[in-house]
Amino acid sequence: MLAFTAVMSDGAYASWGWRIPFLVGGPLALVGLWIRLRMEETPAFRRVQSTEHVEGVPVREAIRHHGREIVLVFAIASLSALGAYTLGAYFVTYLQEVVGLDATTAILANFTAFFVTVPLVPLVGALGDRIGRKPLLFIGSVGFIVLSVPGYLLAGSGGLVTAILGQLLVALPWSFVVSAVVVTQVEIFPTKVRYSGASVGYNVAYMIFGGTAPLVATFLVARTGSNIAPGIYLVAVALVVFFVAFAVPETYRFSLLREGEEQHEDTLGATGARPS
Repeated sequence: MLAFTAVMSDGAYASWGWRIPFLVGGPLALVGLWIRLRMEETPAFRRVQSTEHVEGVPVREAIRHHGREIVLVFAIASLSALGAYTLGAYFVTYLQEVVGLDATTAILANFTAFFVTVPLVPLVGALGDRIGRKPLLFIGSVGFIVLSVPGYLLAGSGGLVTAILGQLLVALPWSFVVSAVVVTQVEIFPTKVRYSGASVGYNVAYMIFGGTAPLVATFLVARTGSNIAPGIYLVAVALVVFFVAFAVPETYRFSLLREGEEQHEDTLGATGARPS
């Protein structure tokens, strides 16, 4: 997008040029399909297959017996979704329509913020393997609470550098939340319903909070007249997730290949204990 906005006129890009970056996603989707078709089942699932305990309708089983875990995944994924779509889908529009930057500058600022933040995700994930998933959720949610409004204020001050720095204030706590969510959502479920349970909670959260993030943010600015209203929305969701995080069991010391999985799951859900 940055390349095309830099070499095309505003009129040409608005008329047809914006479609080209989307078309580039076509070959990438084929690459993704090729990778998925070549992937083997996980050792944990192969063990379930060997015992012939594979669920015929795992979604029904997950909803019936693991509703609490689905709700927890939905709650923590809501902040991850809102942060991701605020950064990836709304901020470029915000910088143009509200702040008044041109398209190339807005996309450059957004690209730079992602370029700095995305490499942090695996590093934060490695930290989570040492200190646990819940600390990442707490750090990320508190980061959103403290930094979201200053981030919007800074991004809204009108320059390229401040636009980058303002987005970084929102992106940094997001790197902690997303690193915790993507692992917790699979570790919290037993193998026989893991994919289905995680998919329900995660995708519903992304549909409700991620898919509507640009619409809600635009609505809040228009209705309140405040340019920081989307930041306050982030703070409100982060506050909810901060308290929900207390109910999320710590999972980082549990092996996905654990024996007596159901018994361990009951212990995990009831106590949040972390056996070594």
